[in-house]
Amino acid sequence: MKKIKQNLILIICFLSLSNVYSQPPQIVQLINQVNKDSIALYIRQLSGDTSCVIGGAPYTILSRHKNQPGNDKAAQFIYEKFQSWGYQVQYESFSSTGKNVIATKQGMNDSQAYFVICAHYDNMPTGTTAPGADDNASGTATVLELARVFSKYNSNYTIKFIGFDEEEQGLVGSNYYATQARNRNDSIIGVINLDMTAYDANNDGIVDVHSNNVANTSQIANEWINNIYQYGIALTPRMVTSQPYSDHYSFHQKNYGAILAIEYDLEFNPRYHTVNDKFQYLNMNYAHKIAQVTAATAAEYIQVLSTNAVTVFTNVGWNLLSIPIQPLDGRKSVLFPGATSYAYTFDGTYITKDTLEIGKGYWLKFNSAQNHNISGQPISSLSISLKQGWNLIGTLNGTIPVSSVTTSPPNILSSPFYEYNGGYATSQQLEKGKGYWVKSSQNGSMTISLSGKSSTAFNGNQSNFKSALIFRAGNKVQKLFISEFKYDAEFFELPPVPPQGSFDVRFMNNSIVNNLNEDNSVIQIQSDIFPVELTFESQNTNELISIFIFRNGKEEEITLSKNDKILLGEAENIIRIKKKELPTNFILLQNYPNPFNPNTNIKFYIKEKSKVSLLVYNLQGQLIETLIDRELETGFHTINFDGSKLPSGIYFYELKARNFREIKKMILLK
Repeated sequence: MKKIKQNLILIICFLSLSNVYSQPPQIVQLINQVNKDSIALYIRQLSGDTSCVIGGAPYTILSRHKNQPGNDKAAQFIYEKFQSWGYQVQYESFSSTGKNVIATKQGMNDSQAYFVICAHYDNMPTGTTAPGADDNASGTATVLELARVFSKYNSNYTIKFIGFDEEEQGLVGSNYYATQARNRNDSIIGVINLDMTAYDANNDGIVDVHSNNVANTSQIANEWINNIYQYGIALTPRMVTSQPYSDHYSFHQKNYGAILAIEYDLEFNPRYHTVNDKFQYLNMNYAHKIAQVTAATAAEYIQVLSTNAVTVFTNVGWNLLSIPIQPLDGRKSVLFPGATSYAYTFDGTYITKDTLEIGKGYWLKFNSAQNHNISGQPISSLSISLKQGWNLIGTLNGTIPVSSVTTSPPNILSSPFYEYNGGYATSQQLEKGKGYWVKSSQNGSMTISLSGKSSTAFNGNQSNFKSALIFRAGNKVQKLFISEFKYDAEFFELPPVPPQGSFDVRFMNNSIVNNLNEDNSVIQIQSDIFPVELTFESQNTNELISIFIFRNGKEEEITLSKNDKILLGEAENIIRIKKKELPTNFILLQNYPNPFNPNTNIKFYIKEKSKVSLLVYNLQGQLIETLIDRELETGFHTINFDGSKLPSGIYFYELKARNFREIKKMILLK
């Protein structure tokens, strides 16, 4: 920006402070999101007062002059910031050395009209050291901060945030953009150019607004000034005749309405275009106020939509969750202040995040069940990037059938969707507030929509499996399945193990299914609660399985039939399982548990309908109790023995049926 002398047209006096101005709540909310500290950090990073990260590596921008390497680095820094907030970003090259950086957020209606907030990022002087904190890291930092804020809001009209290059060489970048826009016949609603917005040495708050009669320029200027009073922002505006020394002029030349917001010309920064244009001389309260007025004006022109509040419920312990709307403030500490863990998401491995994003899933831990109120803007559809392998994704504020999910390229999902409710389970619908795992066969994207309709039957249904092992730890449940036929092992692979301390049970090959004919039919249990109850469910009354557990230094076999249960202790977190052939004769099994106090189950198999007696004796051979003495049908039978009225000791139980007789020992240990 070149220093200029201007004639004062008028001091705004037509607005009475006693007037009552309407303050749309969504705009009040938006301008309150504009953060002074963020603007300050961006200025410091752009002016070399502190380092930043560019391309994943630390870098200090010492100069942004077109002939210095820091110019390209500054462009990349702006590009990566825009990209991190979810914008469509592009470089617009206009020469071998110059390029503009353009970020676009599409509006919700079908109009092609858009609004522009811009600033030039190049600077002076020409040497290797040129901080340019005020000229024009201040304007560029404001563009970045407003891009961050607007990324959370939907609007009827599109907004573009642009960093122009080579303004100091004669508005080269902005002239190129405006010329191309006119050649395309772009419909530009208006432009706010920000140049030198942070110097106010005497703290009088005077700000110059450059205006003229081109297109709707004067309307934009009046609206910008009106918003100072409407939202109670402590600035004193001057409307001055527009001068041709900053990027708004390029738009005037193409008959587009554009204004310039700039610091008071009669209090011009004396360090401008010198190596002393440093952050330490700036007034961040002043810069913050200019940013807020600009935000309010742009929000009105693009018709920012109202925000909603939704409630997300979390259980005690680990939760797999997501944010169903675009949050106004995505920080974990704001969204979930009661969380007792880091927020973990997944990118090939678990990583922690301080700021949560819509479309991603997160692990968070809580000490109690809680409801969380989240404010933000609703989104009706969302495209989510997928990487080859497992992806932890979020959903929207509603229920979405998984069969309505589309992908690009088509048909790249290679697993069901898994939710976590104390254990992994497949889900046929995506519900608000929950996070989900899904696996992709290649890099791509998936689209979810609140208006999505089921298109095909969900192929992750597990009802075809006739048998299951159900593990329970308190109110946490994990179900594993036993297959009688060949199955797609990759399709039924379980997602990555949840964080330590959560409940998880899986076959050692990471599958939720096993046919028990394989060598890998070993189950691993992760739990913070013991004992874990294991129940065998089967549609086949006579199906048997054997559970092998290491106890007292040796492997113990426990036979289970339909609906049988056993308890697994903390030391029994790895078990082996295999099918057991149906007996061809009468059989009496070892009681379980054993030792017991005071109840135990005695199981036996009757090969044919017979009169059966089950008797209990003490160590002296005296009959203690007759548990059963009647005719029984073929099959397995389980009888409970209650030893609550007996002293501790060794007891025997005997089964008699036809010509079969067998005795086993059991221990009551109180």
